[in-house]
Amino acid sequence: MKKRFVVLLALSALCLALALALLPAREAQADFKVGDTCPSCATGILGLWGTDKYNHYFYCTNNSCDHKLTMEGHYGGAATCTSGPICDGCGYEYGQSLGYDTHDWGPWVDQGDGTHKRTCKRNGCGVFEVGNHSGGTATCQAQAVCSVCQQAYGDLGAHDWGAWEKVDDQYHRITCRTPGCTASETEEHIDKWNTYCGRQPHCDVCNADFGTVPAHDMIYEDCGKDGHKPSCRRCDTHFDVEAHVGGEPKQENYVAASCTTDGSYDEVIYCTLCQGQVSSTHKTIPAAHDFTVDVAEKPATCTEAGYTAHKKCSRCDAKNGDYRVLNALDHDWSDWVSDATCTAAGTERRACRRQGCGVEESRPAAALGHALVHHEGQAATCTVAGWADYDTCERCDYSTYAPIPAKGHTEVTDPAVAPTCTETGLTEGKHCSVCQTVLTAQEEVPALGHDLVHHDAQAETCTAVGWEAYDTCSRCDYSTYEERPALGHAEAIDEAVDPTCTETGLTEGKHCSRCN
Repeated sequence: MKKRFVVLLALSALCLALALALLPAREAQADFKVGDTCPSCATGILGLWGTDKYNHYFYCTNNSCDHKLTMEGHYGGAATCTSGPICDGCGYEYGQSLGYDTHDWGPWVDQGDGTHKRTCKRNGCGVFEVGNHSGGTATCQAQAVCSVCQQAYGDLGAHDWGAWEKVDDQYHRITCRTPGCTASETEEHIDKWNTYCGRQPHCDVCNADFGTVPAHDMIYEDCGKDGHKPSCRRCDTHFDVEAHVGGEPKQENYVAASCTTDGSYDEVIYCTLCQGQVSSTHKTIPAAHDFTVDVAEKPATCTEAGYTAHKKCSRCDAKNGDYRVLNALDHDWSDWVSDATCTAAGTERRACRRQGCGVEESRPAAALGHALVHHEGQAATCTVAGWADYDTCERCDYSTYAPIPAKGHTEVTDPAVAPTCTETGLTEGKHCSVCQTVLTAQEEVPALGHDLVHHDAQAETCTAVGWEAYDTCSRCDYSTYEERPALGHAEAIDEAVDPTCTETGLTEGKHCSRCN
């Protein structure tokens, strides 16, 4: 049923288009374009059914829409030098171009290769002209200046040579007369009229005598393959027979080789003095193709085969080994691109990506459905809100996201630390027991320093230790006390006393001389 309806709709639209094509152009009623929502039903999508010189025609994809066809005049775009305006609604070129003769040319610019170029300054035109440098006159000191772009170009001009002047008995010289040029050329004298034996040569170029009286001007007559007889052409003196002097081989009776037939030539050596033939050798030229014609590569397309770059024989249709057939590539389809949404059907299209092909395909596309992406939940912290596990769609704004409020800090007191004589203390502070964030920072309390008590020195004895004067702290065990060891007894000998008849005696004894 739907197919019959589409066919009937197409036939009706065709008849309407033929009728409308006969109508004059009119102003656009609304600036609709392909893909816009239908202005009648507000649910269907406008597709481009056709276009002509004056109008374009849209159809609605909603089969239940009463307004199945709309006509609209072309609008928008701007004419360029080479094309008319392009309709913003359908992309059709309508109206007239500005014309080639109306290009807004920029200045001529030198391109560095003997040419100059100018380009149309209008946006989107891109037309340019290229011409060769011309005009001006080159000298031996300066290039010619182009009368179009005022750029120097080409080679320097020829020198303005003066008359030849004798330099010495071997050379004469000419010098350029162009101001600022120091160029000169030196050549050997030429005796045009062949000086006779016994007379000084005379140069016909610089009109000066030069050199010394010449020796014989020898000529050679061919006397056979074994030698020749020399004589002087000026004084007619004849000399004994001399052997031939062989020169470079020359090719004679040359027959070129073809692609399939051998060629040949005679390699002949002539005497350099009398030009008599010294020897002759027959040579063969092997047949071969002349691969000298360059054939550019013909790239294969989607539907046609091509071939690689190669060389072709200049005499026949033979190709060298670089020739290879490139098979047709087939279409390089892009991915299908659909205008369907997660909840609405549409059309999907694909095109060949190869430049210059232009082939496209389309087909109906069902609603895509949501492309769900799952997101793990995030627990709330003391200061940052969290969320439960949720899903979102990659193509639209569908989401099941639900936030979880932040919990707030759990306060814990950090007790004060009393300072000592040598270590600092801390004031009371507070922090969060969950995230460890400091809520009230503890501040440092300076160390107290020692509370010193002085003690006098005590001298050591034979049996008791002594000490230097020292200090101690009343709050801690700090002390500068340094003990001196006991001296030990300084032993002295008590001599023995012999007893008498009436008095007792004493044995030998010992005592300390310091403490007795």
